[in-house]
Amino acid sequence: MRHKIPPLCRNGRGQAYVCIDRKARFLGRFDDPQARIRYDQLIAEWTGNNRSLLIADPKRTTVSELGRAFIVWAENHYRRPDGSPTGEAATLQTYVNELTGLYGDTPAADFGPNRLRALRQRFIEKGYTRKGVNRTTGRIRSIFK
Repeated sequence: MRHKIPPLCRNGRGQAYVCIDRKARFLGRFDDPQARIRYDQLIAEWTGNNRSLLIADPKRTTVSELGRAFIVWAENHYRRPDGSPTGEAATLQTYVNELTGLYGDTPAADFGPNRLRALRQRFIEKGYTRKGVNRTTGRIRSIFK
């Protein structure tokens, strides 16, 4: 059976994406040359691995790697209709920096409730309000979902 190479597409928000294995993989702004490079890399991995994508081993992924991947996703996801970035990705970057500062080399699979409590305590010590601590803790939890 012969597989076609999935095309690089553009959505209504001006984002580049490619559908592989029935899942849209967002690559950044369509007019950004980096999106074309990411597309070429993704297609090369897909064709080189017998038409399937490599799946990262979650036991070997560190908190730093997860944080970097989350920020890339957030920079592409949190956009206004005209394509300009919102401030959410920058806010999330601050929290990811705190997270990776404490637990960067820790395997992401080992980051559990006790470590989240310790990180939450750090936010309390920095003077965050109760609402801010709860919101920040929720955002950290979303990284691991």
